[in-house]
Amino acid sequence: MTNNGYGGQVFNGSSGTSPTSNGVYATVNSPANSPEITVIAWVNPDAPDLLTLPSGANSTLTSNLADPSDCSAELSAWGIEHVRQDLHTAADTAYVNAWLVKESGNSAPPVTPIVPSALQSTGNFRLFNDFGNGRGFYQVGVSPNPCGATTPTFILNWIGTGQASPYMGASGTSPSGETYLLAEGRVGRLGQSINATLNGMSTPWIWSVIEFDSSGNPTFTNHSVFPSFTVYRNGNFQITYPQSSVASFILNDESYQLTPSQIP
Repeated sequence: MTNNGYGGQVFNGSSGTSPTSNGVYATVNSPANSPEITVIAWVNPDAPDLLTLPSGANSTLTSNLADPSDCSAELSAWGIEHVRQDLHTAADTAYVNAWLVKESGNSAPPVTPIVPSALQSTGNFRLFNDFGNGRGFYQVGVSPNPCGATTPTFILNWIGTGQASPYMGASGTSPSGETYLLAEGRVGRLGQSINATLNGMSTPWIWSVIEFDSSGNPTFTNHSVFPSFTVYRNGNFQITYPQSSVASFILNDESYQLTPSQIP
């Protein structure tokens, strides 16, 4: 907003236009008669493209990834030292991309009724979005350690906690007149650094949008192509939208993102 002063005189005591503040998203409540919609983004390690990992990777690479200590050293080389250790061919890179996602997958959310806040507290998700019936909360998740090494939880959380988007929690009214809540994030700094070393690209975002029309009818189909998204209505399972292949998702960079202005 811009402060235009009083009586044509600016408040900051100088000539010209008063300073303009940074943009702030107003908190918008859903209609009183709306249901509570919960959308959980999670990585499915059993997705079709991950059942059989890409072939052709060199044996040193696959052996090292199978050993927790050697695996940690590989991730350190890629994410901290920015060295393409044991990565010699496109087949090696394809294998690692798929392996990292598969080995850091989540368990599937339940199809039985849930208490959204209780499920959120488990941390078993990449992105959590809940909106409606007077509620509105969201969170970016922690990526499980793909190496399986025994590491203190606080260190794993520091390494694996995802990055919230600047648009995380944005809410408002779309041009079509629907109130919305946007949840958006991506993997944390280490994961982004590993991706840059492996693929030479910045990391795309994942998101979900929950919207309600004036009658309280929900829309929850606006989400990124990756990972999987499971939807609940008043705690009852509705649908799971499957994730795209890893190979297609990593072709994107950080420009793969949803901004509030793009919500129709």
